[in-house]
Amino acid sequence: MARNRFVNPDTDRLHLSDGDFIEVKRILNVGDQKKLEAAGVKRAFGSAPEIDWENYQIARAAVWITDWTFLNAEGKVPEVTIEALKALDVETFTEIQRVLSDHITRQEEARKNGATTTT
Repeated sequence: MARNRFVNPDTDRLHLSDGDFIEVKRILNVGDQKKLEAAGVKRAFGSAPEIDWENYQIARAAVWITDWTFLNAEGKVPEVTIEALKALDVETFTEIQRVLSDHITRQEEARKNGATTTT
């Protein structure tokens, strides 16, 4: 019997300080993965590609995060976009990077063991 080869759009909630959280994809589909692979890559003819880590980290967050509880100056929850991510304070973005890295590591380990995890 054939297996399902499509990614389910499941998400996990990752808790942050001050009661906030981000919703992130449990696993990336091929479109997201390819978008992430191209993010921050600088190519020059005849040389190896270089990674622009600033753009890569922001793109990584944009690919993984589906929602958040952050409020803007008007008291509204802005859409998760590259521009919104760039407007975050450094402390918040650092926290996002930490919990997102932990989530990705857990998901990779679970796939190696033939399972998926929830957080």
